[in-house]
Amino acid sequence: MQFQINSHQIVADLTQSLSIAADPNKISQVVQNLVENAAKYSPIGTQITFGYLPTANQDVEIFVSDQGMGIAEEDRDQIFERFYRAGKDKVGTISGFGIGLYLCREIVELHNGHITVESNSAGGTTFKVRLPAQ
Repeated sequence: MQFQINSHQIVADLTQSLSIAADPNKISQVVQNLVENAAKYSPIGTQITFGYLPTANQDVEIFVSDQGMGIAEEDRDQIFERFYRAGKDKVGTISGFGIGLYLCREIVELHNGHITVESNSAGGTTFKVRLPAQ
């Protein structure tokens, strides 16, 4: 991803080997979309971190964190809806159709998983994808 997104510092937190029962191409698509969104909505030169870790109930949590503009609380419930774009007044000329996060949610749910967002409107967002471990 660092070769595709050279405007930000990409940090991978991949400290251990974990297995999930999932289509690797589809889950890769989810992670790539989340990292690309982080780059799109974060100032140039900031850090984007992604990785995974085991959870207490034997799931695997994949996360992508940025230092971007954040997502307002009133947008968080709708962010995964088709064609919804958060913070329309703040995104200005940033292009997008509002289907990337919708597709991420669909892929994750088809894998019996769950996707959430934690953000603060002052800046910084973390997306978490929880999937059953293999």
